[in-house]
Amino acid sequence: MSDLDFAEVKRFICELYEEPLTQKGYALDKVPDELDLLQSGVIDSLGILELISNLENRFQISIDLEHLPAEQLTVLGPLSQHVANYSIKSAPTSDRVEFTGRGDP
Repeated sequence: MSDLDFAEVKRFICELYEEPLTQKGYALDKVPDELDLLQSGVIDSLGILELISNLENRFQISIDLEHLPAEQLTVLGPLSQHVANYSIKSAPTSDRVEFTGRGDP
């Protein structure tokens, strides 16, 4: 589990997509939790992967999506809450071992 909180994750997502959100008339501090980022056109299907990658990189976490229903993957509130509740702190990048396939790390 992580020490992230819902508001921190939601704020990051909103800031990440500030331009498309404001173009759609949302003030960043008033984006509803039930906003589906994909259905509303804030992100496209490739944007889902970019969003997850950005969250993992920003918070240095590995996001476990096992407990998040697929239909909530792009809904701002449920995704933010899930990331805050179920994220696992990753090892710092410099401590990761890369497998080369040659029998040595």
